[in-house]
Order: sequence, then structure tokens, then C-alpha cells
Amino acid sequence: MRWALLATALAAGCSGSGAPADAEPDADTRDGGVDASPQTDGGQDATSMDAASDASPTDGGRVDDDAATDAAIDARGFDASVDAGVDARAADSAVDTGSDGGPTPAPMVKIGREHSCGIDLSGHLQCWGAFSSGKTFEFDGVYTDIDVGDSHNCAVRDDGRLLCWGLNDDGQSDPTPSTCSCTPSCHCVSDGTYTRVATGADFTCAVSTAGSIECWGADDEGQSSPPAGVFTDIEAGSHHACAIRDDGNVRCWGYTDPAPVFSGRVASIAATGGGSCAVLADGSAECWGSAPSPPDYDFVYADAYNDQGCGIEAGGAISCWGADAPPLPAGLFRQIDHGYWFADEHGYCGITTSGDVECWGGSGSRLSPPSSFP
Repeated sequence: MRWALLATALAAGCSGSGAPADAEPDADTRDGGVDASPQTDGGQDATSMDAASDASPTDGGRVDDDAATDAAIDARGFDASVDAGVDARAADSAVDTGSDGGPTPAPMVKIGREHSCGIDLSGHLQCWGAFSSGKTFEFDGVYTDIDVGDSHNCAVRDDGRLLCWGLNDDGQSDPTPSTCSCTPSCHCVSDGTYTRVATGADFTCAVSTAGSIECWGADDEGQSSPPAGVFTDIEAGSHHACAIRDDGNVRCWGYTDPAPVFSGRVASIAATGGGSCAVLADGSAECWGSAPSPPDYDFVYADAYNDQGCGIEAGGAISCWGADAPPLPAGLFRQIDHGYWFADEHGYCGITTSGDVECWGGSGSRLSPPSSFP
């Protein structure tokens, strides 16, 4: 099921007429799963969902780029032994580098409100779940990164160009507004090239090949006003984003608490709803905002939301924590993501070390991947 529509979209830069026809997900599914975002078709109202899912930042709200924070980071410096451990700690969800120096596919699954997308070992991209706003279908080509928002998604192709599709009421699916203007939904291809992408409730940010961050979409909380600098990775919650700087620390912006000033280099980050987490090169993890604090384990990745969190330990096993922690899945994992079907139905999905998708938690069976993935 590969859409001829995509070929048209890639050639024209945008299909202004909207989404592909709705289709039913494959009935042959495994136990499946879920990242936080507002619903636009049926069910609960998007505004009430945001209110339920986003805890207010403890500092009173919006975070702006702060020179004092930069000065504290720059003055601290890093220990060389910590720097040496960063590569060993980097999450497997990051873009791998091929023998020719270019990006190669890294299998991953990302979860949005009522829909999910994944990249398999061959770089094939597929989405499943709810079908409103054209946000779920299959794609031709090879992809190296994907993120899933409330009702829009963006993916990085192997040539670095960015494909965005879905709802575009705030311009969140339109990285090139001068050449691709379409509402209420569209499929747009960027002019520039990128390495990483992050989608929030109604905005998108991406790391360019030069390392700068570009954002578009809603900016009422400063979520589309990133700091200057050079960055290597980025994640987005509902109305905020956090990114790893080239010096190994983290900057956040939008409606969230400011990131802590860490004592070592950060190897991986996560942002969900109103919370964020970071794992340092030494395996220690810290969460802030609405995310509960993780246990003192040896992590490579941690993701938390309100009253629960899960992370990947150094050996690949999953650990979960919090008052409403889900039961642990069996097996070893290289990447996980958190999300929900409704505000009270949370769940996780991840890619195992063998490349399979496994899901657990309250929404696990809601967003099962079709039998054709991975």
C-alpha cells in the first residue's frame, strides 16, 4: 500500500487539497501502543485534552533564551572522561552514520495522539491509527528520522529534506510557507536539509544540517522561538521543546521549566506533554517540569509524563517508575516512546534489539502496528 499521492506531493512540494482517503488499519495486529498530543477528530475536545495533559511549569510558564544560563553553562566546562563516554551513551534512536558519512536508517517508532509512525530497518516509513488530517499512510523512499505530533507529522528523508503532512491550521506542517501554503491539511517538502525533527501539539522544530534550529507553527508560548547556537538533537512536548547543544548541555524553550545546568554532557533527551528528561554520559537521568524523577539506575534513555515514566537501562532492559507505572515488558530495547489514546490511557511502544515493535501500558492495544510493520 504505497501511495501514488506521495510522488505527486514530492514533485509539487505540496498537495493543497488535503489528505488521502481514509482507510482502515490492518486487522492483523500485535499488542501495540502510543506520545502526547490534542485530538482533532471526534472524542474529547483538544483544549480540554491539553489542559489535562500539560502540567503548569513551576516557574510560571514560558521559558526564553537566557544569557545567564548560557554563561553558567560555558563557565562550567566538562570533564574529559565524561566527554569520552558520550558516544557509548548516545541513544540508538539517533541518526546512524553510514560508511560514506551520510545518514542511514535507524529503526524507531514514534507515537502521537491516536496514531503512530515507524521507520523499519530498511528505512521504510509507515504510519497507522486514526486517519484524520491525512496523518497516517505509507510512503515511498528512505527515511532517517520521524516525529509525530497531535495531528501532523514530519520525517527526514535520506537526502536531508523534510516531509511534513497533516493538519496545518497553525502552519505546523509547512516548513516552506512561501512555496507550500495549504490549509487545513497538506503535504509539504522543505527547501532546506535537516538531521533531526521534533513535532509538538501545533508546531515543529528541526535541526538543520548546519546545526541551527528552525521552528514553524504556533508560537503563543514561545515554542517556535528557539535559541541560537549549534545543536545535535531535539525533542518536543506539547508546547515546548528541548535540544542538546554541541557543548553537551540542554536548552529548552516554550511553556516549560528551564533545563537544569548539568555537571556532565547529555547523551539523550525526551520531552512529552509538559515534562522533559535527560540522560547524561555517565548513565544518570534527571527529569523536570511535569515529569516524575527517575530512579538511580544506569540509563541510556528516559521518558516520563506526569505520574509515570519508563527508560532503557544500559543493557537494554526497560525500567518504569512513578505512581502509575505500567507493567514492564520483556525483552531488550534500543528505542522507546511514550504517548496516549485518551488523557487517562497512557502507554509506551519501542523497537527491540531484534527490530520488532513491542507496546505496553494502558493504551498498548489501541495503536497496534499493522502486520506489515516492521
